[in-house]
Amino acid sequence: MKPFALTVSAIAFAGVAQAEPASFATPSGNIICYVPVDFGQAPGDTPLHCLILSAEWTPARGEAGCDLDETPILTLPAAGPPDERRGCHGDVFWPLPTPRLSYGSEWSVEGFTCAVATTGVTCRNASDHGFSLARRGRQLF
Repeated sequence: MKPFALTVSAIAFAGVAQAEPASFATPSGNIICYVPVDFGQAPGDTPLHCLILSAEWTPARGEAGCDLDETPILTLPAAGPPDERRGCHGDVFWPLPTPRLSYGSEWSVEGFTCAVATTGVTCRNASDHGFSLARRGRQLF
């Protein structure tokens, strides 16, 4: 009976496509940006998120009652201005392999465009709102 159950489970999981978010990291790995897969939102409505693992600044707004690690996160909607906050997470919070882009690269997906430079990452949405993000600071526009 167990071999049959294992076979059925393997077939069931093999038929489900696993979607991964579109993402990139800077050459140093300090900044990670991604557009998550959200099956509840229409295409083009999913925001861009950029995390910075080591920053010399802290967003004013954080999640209440965080007893874990906090990481600055900038979120850019498909249209409109960005938002910043401190995200609460445990030691392991980025499970997917993320390609590292070289300095001077540009990345575009779902209406977002990000440029990777030695001075940081600059991202814009289709309505020309965005941010510049670096270890030393950030600018929202």
